[in-house]
Amino acid sequence: MFDLFELLTKLRKLLSRRDWLIIGGLLGLFFLTRLTNLADLPIFTDEAIYIHWAKLAWKDASWRFVSLTDGRQPLQTWATIPFLKLFEADPLLAGRLFGVASGFFALVGIFFLSYYLFGKKGAIIASLVYILNPYYLFYDKMALVDSAVNGFFIWFVFFCLVLIKHPRLDLALIFGMLAGMGTLAKSTVRLFFLPFVFGPLMYLKNKNFWHKTVNYFFVLLVAATLSLFFYNIQRLSPFMHYIEQKNTTFVKTPIEFLQNPFDPLIHNLKTLPYYFASESGYLLVFLGLIGLIWLFKKQREVVWQLSLFFLIPFIIIASMARVVFPRYLIFFTVPFLLGFVYLWQQTKHKAWVLLTYFLPAIFLCAIVIFAPEKLPWPEIDRGQYFEGASSGHGTLAIVNYLKEQTSKHEQIYVFTEGTFGLLPYALDIYFPHDQPQVKFEARWPLKDEDLIYAQELSKKYPVYFVFHERREVPTEWPLQLVKKYPRYNKKSFVYFFKYIPVGLDET
Repeated sequence: MFDLFELLTKLRKLLSRRDWLIIGGLLGLFFLTRLTNLADLPIFTDEAIYIHWAKLAWKDASWRFVSLTDGRQPLQTWATIPFLKLFEADPLLAGRLFGVASGFFALVGIFFLSYYLFGKKGAIIASLVYILNPYYLFYDKMALVDSAVNGFFIWFVFFCLVLIKHPRLDLALIFGMLAGMGTLAKSTVRLFFLPFVFGPLMYLKNKNFWHKTVNYFFVLLVAATLSLFFYNIQRLSPFMHYIEQKNTTFVKTPIEFLQNPFDPLIHNLKTLPYYFASESGYLLVFLGLIGLIWLFKKQREVVWQLSLFFLIPFIIIASMARVVFPRYLIFFTVPFLLGFVYLWQQTKHKAWVLLTYFLPAIFLCAIVIFAPEKLPWPEIDRGQYFEGASSGHGTLAIVNYLKEQTSKHEQIYVFTEGTFGLLPYALDIYFPHDQPQVKFEARWPLKDEDLIYAQELSKKYPVYFVFHERREVPTEWPLQLVKKYPRYNKKSFVYFFKYIPVGLDET
C-alpha cells in the first residue's frame, strides 16, 4: 500500500538538509535562467500556430483536438491552456511557459536517471549540466514541444533501465501512463519504445534469463497496452488520420526508402551530428563520449542500452527524415550528458573537467538569455528564429498600435499576406476570441481583388496590411507605410501599411 509519510521519511534519510539546499539552489537557477527575458525573442511561426490552437481549444470545446487538423498531437495544445488562463493578456509568455514546464519535466527526469546510475552527487552535477547548456536552455524558453519530447526520452531511458532490473507491475503502470502522454506529444516518441525490445540483453548471462525475460516482456506489454489507451483518445476526433498524412511530409514511406535508400541518408549523416553537437556547445558531446567509453569498461550493459536509445532513433531519422531541424534532435545529447557525469566522477581532475565544460557553456547561456540572435548556430536555425520570414519582429508593436486604434474606431480591418502560421496568428492571439473590433482578412497570395475589397471597406473603416515575406511592395498599391520592422540581419522586414482610399488623402 502506498504510504506518503513513509516516502517522506525515506527522502529525509536519503537527502540531508544540505542536499535540500543544493536542490533548492538548482531549482532557483533553473527558473532564473528560463524565466529571464522569456518573451523577448520575437515570436516564431510554429509558436504562433500552437498558441493559436491552444487559445481556440480553450475558448471552443468543440476544437479540443484542433491540432489534429494539421496532423499534430494535442498534448501541447492542452497543456498550454492553463498558462493562457493565467496570462491571457500575454499569450507569447503563456505559450513559452509550456516550454519552461517541459524543461522542468526533463530536469526532474535527469535528476532521477542520474541518481539511479551515479548516485546523489552525480544527479546534482547532471542537473547543473542540464540547466547550464545552451541547447536545453533555448528550447526550454520556446513555445515548442521539443523540450517535452526530450523529457519523455529521459523518462523512457529511466524506466527502461529500472524495468529491466525490477520488472514490477506498479512501475509498468506508471510508465504506461507516462508513455501514453508521450505519444500525445509527437510522433518521434514512438521511436523510444524500440530499445525496450533489447532490454533482456542486459542480463544475457543470468542463469534465470528466460524467467526474467518472460516477466520483463509481460510488464512491458502492460505498459504498452496502457499507452495505447492514451494514444487512442485522439480517435474522439475525426481528424486523427491526419497524423500519418503529416508524417509523410517529414518522413519517407518504406516504399520510398527502398526505392532510394541513400537519399537523404548521406546528407543526414553529415548534418545530424553537426546540429546537436554545435547547438549543445560541442564540449558536452566530446567530453560525454570520453565518459561513455570509460563507462563501457565498468558497466557495459548500461552503455549498450544507452547506445541503443541513441542509435535506433539516429539510424531511423538519418535514413527516413526528409526535413530535419536541430530542435528535433535535442534528445540525442542525453547519453552524452550521462557520459560527462561519469567522466567527472572517475577523473582525478574534477575541477578541470567542470571548468572546461561550464566556462564556455555559461557564456553561451548568457547569449541565449540576453542576445540570442548572436548565437553561433547553424544557418537553418538562424533563419528560423532570428533572420528569416518565420521570425515575427514587430508583432507586439503592431498589436499595440491596433489596440490603440480600437479606442478611436468601431471596427478595424487587417489584411495579412498569410493564412496559416506567423500571419495572421501572431497578431490574432493577442485579441479576445470572437471579438468584433479587429477583423483579420487572411490572404495568400494577395491579389488585385483583395485591394478592391479593401477599397470598399475603407469607406467605413480603417484598413491595414501586414506583410512578413515580401522584399518589396508594388508602388502602385495605395498603401502608406506605418512602419517596417527589421529582423536581426537588417536584410528582411515585417511591413505594416495603412490603406489609403484611391483618390483620397489620408485623414
